[in-house]
Amino acid sequence: MESLQDAYVQLEKRHAELQRLYDILNATSRETSQLLNENGTEAARFVPRLISIVSSLYRKDLYSDMTIGVDGHQFPGHRLVIASHTNHWGNLAGVSNVELEGIGLCAAESILKWMYTGEIDQTICDSAVLEMLGAALKYEIDFLANR
Repeated sequence: MESLQDAYVQLEKRHAELQRLYDILNATSRETSQLLNENGTEAARFVPRLISIVSSLYRKDLYSDMTIGVDGHQFPGHRLVIASHTNHWGNLAGVSNVELEGIGLCAAESILKWMYTGEIDQTICDSAVLEMLGAALKYEIDFLANR
């Protein structure tokens, strides 16, 4: 039974990586021919570079323009990243702090990591996964809830 669960976890990790690569390819392919015609090859690297920069911002103060409160802890946040995943708080232009209420620290950190990197920690316990799902539904993070 354990080897079946391990195999499932490995397949899920591979699926997540393939989905991430597909999303990058899809985002770049829409604009690539136009960008190459207008600006050369450097412009075609914009989306992968942007994704790399956003991934590197997880838990970093660099470019942070808000804080995210969770169970008494404060995390640096970036409105662009949060707004790209949810409309729960509406227009974040004037918002300097949001609270993730009713969710534990482990699940909240996993959600934030996913928002920035697209990765889900496969080692978290089942109860944290259920908390993540509940929070994804509550905070309208639809892509994560579907995942």
